[in-house]
Amino acid sequence: MTSIFFRILAIFSLLFPNYGLLTSSFLIPGRVLTSTSQTIPSVYSGISGVGVWLGACAEANNDDSACSSATTKAKIDNKAMAFLRKIGKVGGTKVDFTNAIGVDEGSGGAKISSNAGKWDHDMAIKKAMHAYWSCVDSGTIDDLSETFPFTSSGTQWAGVTDGIMGGSSSGSLVREEFQGRISNVLRANVKLEEYQGFVQMVTDLALDHSVSSTVDATKFDGIEFDIYYSGDASREIFNLHLKDSNCVRQFSSYRAKFELPRRQWTTVRLPWSKFEGFGWGAVENLLDHSALRRIGLVAIGKEMDVNLALSSIRFMQD
Repeated sequence: MTSIFFRILAIFSLLFPNYGLLTSSFLIPGRVLTSTSQTIPSVYSGISGVGVWLGACAEANNDDSACSSATTKAKIDNKAMAFLRKIGKVGGTKVDFTNAIGVDEGSGGAKISSNAGKWDHDMAIKKAMHAYWSCVDSGTIDDLSETFPFTSSGTQWAGVTDGIMGGSSSGSLVREEFQGRISNVLRANVKLEEYQGFVQMVTDLALDHSVSSTVDATKFDGIEFDIYYSGDASREIFNLHLKDSNCVRQFSSYRAKFELPRRQWTTVRLPWSKFEGFGWGAVENLLDHSALRRIGLVAIGKEMDVNLALSSIRFMQD
């Protein structure tokens, strides 16, 4: 009976791989499967479809009869290694977009950066969508409590440069402890050349785009965040960019400037009135707080080597 139960679970997990994400706390007991290049503890069972399958195979076949062929072991090893990379046990969590191409907040908001797939192998497993609390319900866009690149409201951080415009700005985005706080750290080299160079860290605000691509933040008064700047200048000016439903063009956004002193944590508060429209769709309209789509911290318009560390970002209420 036990063997039948685990066989059913194995089939179910292969047919419905997302089920593992919904039941990440359910562990399937099993022995350790060993191949020539990797040892996979069954403690990972139940965290993903691959883990369930491995645990079931071990439990249902005490003599390893079903898992003994070289082909099957190779498949187990490949899937297991992919799984370990996915949960961060293999590989790092650094997003390097030195050669990325992108546009300022992306084309119409559908895609953040054209090389997003380059760091898919470093992503931790995302929780089920219903496990996250919307940023407009909690007021928190990201308190950095989740595994990078996910925000605490379930969306994802990414990096964007001016590459698609022919620019050569570059940067990297990494989650690390920075000056005593867990932070998203944007290390950027902004170059102007013929264009207005920029590098930014950016995330969508809406979690479930099948329901809505925007969020209603009318009960709030602006954006507030904790940030640290280190660079050559004693003080430096940066931008916070918002996109709403009016920003259907690549370069349209609502922008607010803020100044940071060097080498100290600063809490920046930007009321809605600070944001000015830039580009088609935005210059004709005021910022629509009821239909916010994306937010980005931007180093723009000046050649600089800079580190920007973000430890928290949230909606502001006066």
